[in-house]
Amino acid sequence: MPVPKKMTTSSEAFTKEALEVRAEPALLRGVFSNYALVSHTPHDFMINFCVQYDGDTHLTARVMMTPMQIRRLSKAIEGNIEKYEERFGEIEEKAPAQHATTKKIGHKKKTKAKKKTKGQRIKKSAKK
Repeated sequence: MPVPKKMTTSSEAFTKEALEVRAEPALLRGVFSNYALVSHTPHDFMINFCVQYDGDTHLTARVMMTPMQIRRLSKAIEGNIEKYEERFGEIEEKAPAQHATTKKIGHKKKTKAKKKTKGQRIKKSAKK
């Protein structure tokens, strides 16, 4: 089994010190999400990260956190959004209907032509 790699990150919302995190190499790839669903119970929050394309929604990751952790995450995200917008400009929010749509790319499936029965061939030749 491969040795987990070390990542170093810092977040002002959590601590002023660098945090050393160990991660399996496969987790370092991450997953893409262009849609998220958030729900909660009295005890935890759940974030379902999804990818939407061709009219379908596919779950790519699910994260469950305590209310205290989600509050900290919320503050960290807000702080990072402020820094991002200071550097790159305001993030434009688009309504879902305005998002770009995707087209299927690739070869179309070839469908086999239905064989005509003897009765269908006779009817066609009789009409001529």
